[in-house]
Amino acid sequence: MIDYPIIEVKNHIFSFLINLQVDNIVFISSEIDIIFPEKYLHLRRTIMKRIMVIGVSSGVGKSTFARQLGEKLSIPVYHLDQLFWKPGWVEAALEEFSEAQKSIVKEEKWIMEGNYSHTFSIRAEHADTIIYLELPLFICLYRVLKRWLLNRGKTRIDMGAGCPEKIDWAFIKFILTTYYPRKKTMKSQFQHFQTIGRKKKIIVLKGKREIKNFINGI
Repeated sequence: MIDYPIIEVKNHIFSFLINLQVDNIVFISSEIDIIFPEKYLHLRRTIMKRIMVIGVSSGVGKSTFARQLGEKLSIPVYHLDQLFWKPGWVEAALEEFSEAQKSIVKEEKWIMEGNYSHTFSIRAEHADTIIYLELPLFICLYRVLKRWLLNRGKTRIDMGAGCPEKIDWAFIKFILTTYYPRKKTMKSQFQHFQTIGRKKKIIVLKGKREIKNFINGI
């Protein structure tokens, strides 16, 4: 088995990238406009078919990113919130939630977005690509508040039916108490993902510019 190195890429070092076997690399990006040189952009389309999108927090933009990626790659997108939440904000049973994901991963192509770390292994086992999004905590909180203001009384398209937008202290507290622990342990989580199922590409996008440039580069 090939050990997939974790590479931190900085400041447009495209000549370095060109000399690497791109399909054998796990990318941890930092301060970079385009992850692959233009001559390698086609690889994004050919190597990404089963994609797991996760993030540091609610409000980081997983749903929007997944929809944009799905449009670019013509791959169906599944929002885990739609599978987990039943009308009236009732949680699905873990077995039901897990079985829904197990059914999806059997498909040839899929994008699943959402954290739900207790079912990470279901998606990670079958994914060929894992994309992790990270933004500062204050931006995530701002986006959560903005989302609530814009969608009050309505159910978002990425949310389960019958679950109108809401915000409460429990949700805010969850974001505040999980943001930094998740950020701190994510690198070890990436290494764990590589022990589950097939080897996979792991792409880390930190900041709005990296996220935007990744989508625009496809």
